[in-house]
Amino acid sequence: MNSLCSAFRCSPSRLENVLLSIDIEKHYEEHWETISVSDYLYDYVVQCLGAHEFVQTVMWFHATRTLPSNNFLDGVLTLSEVLPKLWASLIQHAPDDETRIQIKEVIENDNFGPRFRHKITNDVDDGPFGVLVKDVILSNGGLNHGDYLGMPEIIEDAFGCIVASKLKPVLVPKIVKFRARSEYARGEVFHALNYLYNAVRGQPPGQSCVYCFDGEGVAIQTDRIEYVAVQDL
Repeated sequence: MNSLCSAFRCSPSRLENVLLSIDIEKHYEEHWETISVSDYLYDYVVQCLGAHEFVQTVMWFHATRTLPSNNFLDGVLTLSEVLPKLWASLIQHAPDDETRIQIKEVIENDNFGPRFRHKITNDVDDGPFGVLVKDVILSNGGLNHGDYLGMPEIIEDAFGCIVASKLKPVLVPKIVKFRARSEYARGEVFHALNYLYNAVRGQPPGQSCVYCFDGEGVAIQTDRIEYVAVQDL
């Protein structure tokens, strides 16, 4: 709320009143052939409040399940950068000898699952990734968004669900808030507006609130991290 109010140069109550003054669902039912819901909301708010200031920096949220001691002192790494560190950590902190042996055998014999192999050979999966709206993370896999606090996909893809389930108790859900330069300010603003449209009505975030960050193979440096926090589930 505060970030959008700053961008639109208005008070929280003014922005809330504008968002409550329209009924997107009703408008969409009447004009579904000609409008985009997100575009309509964005254009309506701009009409009421004026054009927002250019958004230079955006806050994003990266979610994972990791060791309690991991405070991301090396930043939020890409997939290719993090794998050697991840394998060593999983072997060291495996809950029992059987699980430790299973992990080592998969790594040493290069016996990873097919989904894992696809990811490590595909640049689009290198990340790191984040989302604009924190509550999307807390939807626990809803909104067609992965449950990254439950278990990182890469562990399940590499070792299978049985080993992943054994590792889950030794890992904790964490969220990293970080800054990044805005690439497409309109997109970030109208997805944030969609989130607030629901929030001021006491509704959970919908699909139109999902907007993601892709580092495209460049790690998030530590000086861009705002905080690292354990997330209660």
